[in-house]
Amino acid sequence: MFSLPSSFFKGINSKVTLGYFVCTRPLFSEVDNPKTSGILVRHSAIGTLETTSKTRTMSSTEVTWSKEEVVKAMEEAGNLKFLEHINLSNTDKCTEASPAFIFYMRGLQCSRDPRLAYHFWANFGARHQFHLFTGQPKSECINGVIYLYVPDLDQLEKSLAGVADELKDTKFAFERVNRGGETTREYPREKWHELFDTNQYDHLKANDPYGNELRLHVTPRHYWSISQSLGKTLPVTNDVAGVAQGFPFMYYRCRPGIAHGISRFFEHYLGAKTVVSKKAGNDELYRTHVFCGPLQAFVFDELESERDSKGEYDGHHLCIHIDRFKEMYDLAHEDAMNWNNTLFFDRCDTWFEADRDQQYRILHLIDPVDKKFLMSFEMEIRSAQHFRYLIHRDDVTPEEEAANEVLRQKNL
Repeated sequence: MFSLPSSFFKGINSKVTLGYFVCTRPLFSEVDNPKTSGILVRHSAIGTLETTSKTRTMSSTEVTWSKEEVVKAMEEAGNLKFLEHINLSNTDKCTEASPAFIFYMRGLQCSRDPRLAYHFWANFGARHQFHLFTGQPKSECINGVIYLYVPDLDQLEKSLAGVADELKDTKFAFERVNRGGETTREYPREKWHELFDTNQYDHLKANDPYGNELRLHVTPRHYWSISQSLGKTLPVTNDVAGVAQGFPFMYYRCRPGIAHGISRFFEHYLGAKTVVSKKAGNDELYRTHVFCGPLQAFVFDELESERDSKGEYDGHHLCIHIDRFKEMYDLAHEDAMNWNNTLFFDRCDTWFEADRDQQYRILHLIDPVDKKFLMSFEMEIRSAQHFRYLIHRDDVTPEEEAANEVLRQKNL
């Protein structure tokens, strides 16, 4: 039986019928079209909506969660626990004069993880990162959008403007949209899993030096304090944290006809909670939403403009953490889906290798019903027992956590 905390759905005027939520307003808004309504939403399973334990206040204005509340929220959000990093390769050198460093560290004001010297690990928020893989044959540009939360759009706008001259010969660009309008500061907590209509809010659009699209929105109230309370945080250079505060969504464009299959993939092979929504005004197009813990989501959006897309591999990957690690590995291995990326040292041909490294990789999404290819989408899938998992767990001893901390302090 699947249940979600009522805090995620408070205020949604809906009823449950035959495995569907029939909403009188959109549960998901169109990314670029504010005129949405009447969406039919399918949940991966149906159950009661239960109230989580009460949150405790860190101050008179901010809210945080206890360790017990974190564990409960993680359980209720499904088997995908956490989107840790996105890996993007580029052809540049690993120097502070490189476009990657200039954009991510100075323009976007990420903080650098000091443990790695030969590539850039750019911290965004308490425990998320851009892994900027330098010196590669090509620079990667994904067919999607990276959504980020920042505390102050004016500050980021000035910061991005400050690096514009140094990045003028790259694909870097940025634009302030709806200046002075409503921000996502008051975006309600019960909707944090919903991809809002970006054009309804004051925000920044930006392209990194390689053309990757980013959307920068104001951090919703309490999002940052709750995010910080989930567990340990990443190390930063000179103990100076970056200004960024969240990595809520990864949005991907996809061809029509595969959204339901993508939902089935994540449910079957990774135990995820998913939502499939029909796009208003179109009988054929759907969107799939995949929960990644209580504060993050993947969104796969069917678009007519992608009808001829074959979903080719573009080289980038996402790193996620899951529970039920052996069960999920066995499902992938049974259908010959486990895959080795030769750019990295981890291997997963056998359970011995996957268990040793506490991770495995998948390159393609397939429909578990008929095994048909849907799209290429590399995921580095780590166990929630992996030493880099920074979120509170109830199945780790103090001694095990101390050993994990020793590993985390190494130059990895």
